[in-house]
Amino acid sequence: SYTPQAYSQGDLALLEAIAHQIGPAVEAALLSEELRESQAMLQSTIESLPFDFFAMDLEGRYVLQNSVCRQHWGNVLGKRPTDLAVSKETRALWQRNNERAFAGETVEGEVEYTFANEKGYYHNIITPIHDQGRIRGILGLNIDITQRKRAELERARLATAIEQAAEIIFMTDPDGNILYVNPAFTRITGYPAGEVLGRNLRALDGDHSPDPSLGEMWDALRHGRTWHGRLAAHRKDGSLYEVERTISPVRDASGTVVNLVSVDRDVTREVEMEAQLRQAQKMEAIGQLAGGVAHDFNNLLQGILGHIDLALDTLPSHQEACEDLRQARQAAEKAVSLTRQLLALGRRQILQAKNLDLNQVMGDLLPILRRLIGETSTLDIVPGAGLWTVRADPGQMEQVLINLCVNARDAMPQGGRITIRTENAALDAEAAHSHPWVKAGRYVLLTVADTGTGIPEYVQDHLFEPFFTTKEVGKGTGLGLSTVYGIVKQHAGYIEVASQLGRGSTFHVYLPAVDAPPDQPEAASSERLRGGTETILVAEDDPLVRNLTARILQDAGYTVLRARSGEEAVRLFEAHADEVALLLLDVVMPKLSGVAAFDRIRAIRPDANVLFTSGYG
Repeated sequence: SYTPQAYSQGDLALLEAIAHQIGPAVEAALLSEELRESQAMLQSTIESLPFDFFAMDLEGRYVLQNSVCRQHWGNVLGKRPTDLAVSKETRALWQRNNERAFAGETVEGEVEYTFANEKGYYHNIITPIHDQGRIRGILGLNIDITQRKRAELERARLATAIEQAAEIIFMTDPDGNILYVNPAFTRITGYPAGEVLGRNLRALDGDHSPDPSLGEMWDALRHGRTWHGRLAAHRKDGSLYEVERTISPVRDASGTVVNLVSVDRDVTREVEMEAQLRQAQKMEAIGQLAGGVAHDFNNLLQGILGHIDLALDTLPSHQEACEDLRQARQAAEKAVSLTRQLLALGRRQILQAKNLDLNQVMGDLLPILRRLIGETSTLDIVPGAGLWTVRADPGQMEQVLINLCVNARDAMPQGGRITIRTENAALDAEAAHSHPWVKAGRYVLLTVADTGTGIPEYVQDHLFEPFFTTKEVGKGTGLGLSTVYGIVKQHAGYIEVASQLGRGSTFHVYLPAVDAPPDQPEAASSERLRGGTETILVAEDDPLVRNLTARILQDAGYTVLRARSGEEAVRLFEAHADEVALLLLDVVMPKLSGVAAFDRIRAIRPDANVLFTSGYG
């Protein structure tokens, strides 16, 4: 067996010498192992970072990168930024930031990169590496914020769209307390944002008379449903406007309603135009009916008046029958006046348009207007200076003035003041927008205002309808204002009324202006009607008018060929082409109109003379 021996002094000295030799080596080995473990831990930490991490040496080469950096940019070790496939702008940005870091500055900020045609956003930090006071390189990291940045940009675009939207957009909490309104809200309602933020939508909508639809809206929202519909809203000044509202609940991830968001579209003008269209369609239908009846009635009246005149010409003036005939003629003339109103209503009158100065028309009519108004009322005339010319039928313009003044007179049973005013009105696109159906352009504005009783709103909706009247039975035909409406429309004009109960009414008539001076009045001809011996071809489908016309012409010495239709007129002309000196053709006839018949006749003889007639005249 082994028995240990005690070390001698020599042995101990030898061991001590060996220890001094081996100790540093062992210590160095232990330190090297710690360094390796430390480096491995550092590398593991760098690799686990969820963002780009890199280092560059003093020559600008990448000497370190983690896996995320490799995933985004590829293996860049040993490369410089100029070796990477990035845009010129990105490369220049890197160069500037790297130079600042090599100069000892830590650079931090959000930057936009374009790499391999793909755009991204990063939060970038670059800092210098110091060793004993000297810069040995730079460290950098890029935190990818692309998704966040895109969401921010999308929110910014959405916010800009909301701010610039023409529609009202507002947001409330689930209870209806207003949290946000866009500029359109202030522009349309008149409420500054500061006055409504924090207020409850129920209170705001209910400041004036609430719309019944609001109950339906809140009921839908209570059940978590979107509500869409029209309702009447009030501006800050109390005026009414119509909105088309879509209001929806906004839910969070758990499905809880956290907000209400609404889009209100101002449809006031749209509603007004719909009402105007319905009114125009109704007026058109009634006008067509009335105009058709008036045409046939006018033919009858022509026959009656013509035969009365023939009878008066043949009877001695002292006979009692002559007085009866004169009374009959007066009655027939009143009927003619009625048919003219019906034709104006249907816009079927034949216009004898001239270039007119409305001031002249108004001045010429002044004595008649004063007699119509009577002594209990005052008539003020305010002619506009430098008034533009209008293209209109003088007689119909007089009819407009007379009817409007009579209407004003009847609205002032105890007397009052009527003011007739003319002025130039240049309507731009914005001004025309506030007047439904009005086109931008130059107009002459005729205004007739009274200080009468005013017109209730429910009456204003029917004011221009034919046969609508608020007068007692037997005191009105209901054709006065509808006739005005028809005349104005036939002249491509517009008419509006503004009225308040107890404060009177104002009618505005817009007539298109023309660039021409007014026509000079024609001197009345003193030449007496004379007859002749030529041949005249008369084409008229109404036998009463046809026979009366033929008799009058024959009494004047003319030879008359009678045709009952356009086709017969063409046949008669073919047979007597060399004899016919004049064609007297009714414009409106069944099958072949007078105009169409004349086209065929001109093919036979281009120099044929024609005079068109119509029961609409």
